[in-house]
Amino acid sequence: MNTTSRGRIAAGLLVLLLAVLAGCAEVPTSGPVDPVEGAEPSCRGCLNVDPAAPQPGDDPKTIVDGFLQAMAAYEPTYATARKYLTKEAAERWDPDKGVTVYIGQMTATSPTSFLLDARTVGVLGPNRDFLVRDQRFQPTFRVEKQGGEWRINNPVTGLLVPKWTFDTFYDSFNVYFVGRDGTLVPDVIYLPERASIASALMLALLAGPSGSLGTVVGSALPAGTTLDVQSASVEGGVAEVQLSDAINQLTDQQRILMAAQIAETLRQYQVQSIQLRVNGEVFRIPGADPQTGAISVNDERIRAIAALPPGVSDQLYAATDDGARMITDRAGKRETTPVSGDLGKQDDSERIAVSLDDRDIAVVTENRTVLRRQGEDGRASTVIEGVTDLLRPQYSRQGELWAIGDKGGQQLIWAVQGEKVVEVQAPRLRDGRIVSFKLSPDGSRIAMVREVGSTRQLTLALVNRVDGRIVIDEPSRVDTAGNQGTTITQFRDVGWQDDSRLLVIGAAAQLAPVGVYLMSQDASQISVLGELPDDEAAELATSPTHNQVAIVTKKGEAYWLDPARRWTRISAGVDSLAYPG
Repeated sequence: MNTTSRGRIAAGLLVLLLAVLAGCAEVPTSGPVDPVEGAEPSCRGCLNVDPAAPQPGDDPKTIVDGFLQAMAAYEPTYATARKYLTKEAAERWDPDKGVTVYIGQMTATSPTSFLLDARTVGVLGPNRDFLVRDQRFQPTFRVEKQGGEWRINNPVTGLLVPKWTFDTFYDSFNVYFVGRDGTLVPDVIYLPERASIASALMLALLAGPSGSLGTVVGSALPAGTTLDVQSASVEGGVAEVQLSDAINQLTDQQRILMAAQIAETLRQYQVQSIQLRVNGEVFRIPGADPQTGAISVNDERIRAIAALPPGVSDQLYAATDDGARMITDRAGKRETTPVSGDLGKQDDSERIAVSLDDRDIAVVTENRTVLRRQGEDGRASTVIEGVTDLLRPQYSRQGELWAIGDKGGQQLIWAVQGEKVVEVQAPRLRDGRIVSFKLSPDGSRIAMVREVGSTRQLTLALVNRVDGRIVIDEPSRVDTAGNQGTTITQFRDVGWQDDSRLLVIGAAAQLAPVGVYLMSQDASQISVLGELPDDEAAELATSPTHNQVAIVTKKGEAYWLDPARRWTRISAGVDSLAYPG
């Protein structure tokens, strides 16, 4: 997509976002996080509130307070907010320049000058993504008399939104793009909880991926594609999307990919099927209803490339001193049984990984120096040896077996592809040491706990598969301090709750209680997940497809988070746990 068209779409989206911000208020609730349910797409308990215009005789402080409140309530041209400004300031103020989320309070520095003493929590970037930005923020508002009334002469650029307002009015949504292998990859954006979400999601999809994600994903939607009307209608679970004729050039395969992007993006808004139109006519998608053009969001071709892989079991596996085991639940009674094959008898199994289809199993053994793998025939073979400090391995969506260990005095990363062992390039991770890692369900991203100097950091990076090479690109630290609430510094392990949210074991300080936390990738939202039985949690096992979570303690006890959000003990004598993938 060229810069000009991308900019027009981003600007259109920002206008729409600001349009749907107004009038939705809800009382925040507290309590434990339900790990099974996702975000509700509707605006719960909405209350429309029109911004109040300044009144004759308002004093300077009332004018500044009124302007801040008016910025949080949308009007097409922000006419009410502009009434708090001088004529010259109202003409130059551009509320479409972005949104700054802050925590702070107003203080008077003189009878006509007011300082917003605040800290920035984050900003909504031009592509709708939330960027954590923990820094001092102290804009000053000055007022002067104009026409006998006090008015502000220096408004801030864009809009200011208090963190409470952001937390109340906004929710995260995924916009899906196409990874290099054809699997859909989510891009997390933030939108107000309003009925126009479907339109905003489509505009975000047309604008393209945010930040560096564009280096590993693309879009089946041709560059320059637009909405014929600036909205996508949803009625009875059916979304009708009218697009420009740029999509007429697509091949059948590209049409299915485009439909998958749109269907996966809109299904978050209770959409059950999609209908595409060009110039008012049905746009043909292979396999769609020939009369209406409708295609279900559950079409098997769409599900096959969804970010969360289909057909994955929720079978829990364990590595024990006696070999690889399956933890089963028969008639409500947990049982541990050996897996079939050589690895079921592999003594001193220390770490375990299972492929998405349950057909391949890998274990780390011999004091973390050997990685062995067995296939459907049950015969185990050694794939990596002569190394030390092997971490918990993982099978990727692409069928690779990933491993990290030390060789020749340095930590290396490998991806086993069939019989070939490929060294993964990660030049930008040399400043630290990986403690644990987990690939995302789509295989295009990797979350890591790393030791950098004397601290442990949570790092996210992209996995770039190109020209036969695998490169970990664009690593970025997830800074929980910018959350202005829960701060995590003592990270122990990381996993994926679903295709866009993380689970971590950690604590706020060295001697603070250890917990399992559910968090967004940008750390704007962090919540504790249940109450752990003790502070010994060491390792996570997660099933993103089924939202299942289990942990292993340092004492070798295994716990599972049950539907009542209680950590239930399920086994003992366990060194490691794994769900498929």
